[in-house]
Amino acid sequence: MKYKLKIVPQDGGYVGYASQNNEVVLSTNVHKDSVMASRELSRLIMDKEQITFAPVKKVFSSSQIPAAPQGIAQPAAPSAPTRRCCGRG
Repeated sequence: MKYKLKIVPQDGGYVGYASQNNEVVLSTNVHKDSVMASRELSRLIMDKEQITFAPVKKVFSSSQIPAAPQGIAQPAAPSAPTRRCCGRG
């Protein structure tokens, strides 16, 4: 559902309103700043809509990963230079 959202100054603070079809369906408490009113309004909307987010897992096997096309050389991994600990010898 789509809501029209408003955060308005009221009673020395800020109040959030969500409306549908020109009718207020949700409102927040009075907050000292507009950010807190917006957060509460978002939480109220989420609770009303009962939105749940399920984590998505996708597992790939090595057979599903495409191989490099034939005839194209893969760059060699750089090798680390050998070092001596103190420069002697």
